[in-house]
Amino acid sequence: MMGTQEVFDKVAVHLLTQNAKSLQVVSHSWQIDNPAYPPTVNCRYRGEEGRSCAVGCLIPDERYNDIIEGGSVESWRVQEILYAMDLQDHVKILSRLQHVHDGFEVIEWRNKLKKVAGEYSLNSDCLDKDYDKATDI
Repeated sequence: MMGTQEVFDKVAVHLLTQNAKSLQVVSHSWQIDNPAYPPTVNCRYRGEEGRSCAVGCLIPDERYNDIIEGGSVESWRVQEILYAMDLQDHVKILSRLQHVHDGFEVIEWRNKLKKVAGEYSLNSDCLDKDYDKATDI
């Protein structure tokens, strides 16, 4: 079982290395060339260009199912996966980390992650490094 510090470090390094949100852009035919109705952009556990969110990065391919998309970390489908991975004790911090990914711009992530580390009395040293996507994920 991963401890809270290990969960935090893994997610924080993943987000800072990825340096982009995990998203899916959805356009319907009636939205094309209609500036009044821009495409819908949704955060995803697994998004475009191989990206994953704060929780999605912890879910191995063999446990991932598209049915979890659109649900929070508290949804029963995600809970089943977390339980199978012995991560069920980390739902609260995972919810906070998911909120950092979904609710803030990438440029704000490092400061928001420091705040989460402080709330959980965690070491935030992993946030002091500059990450290179090619070598750190």
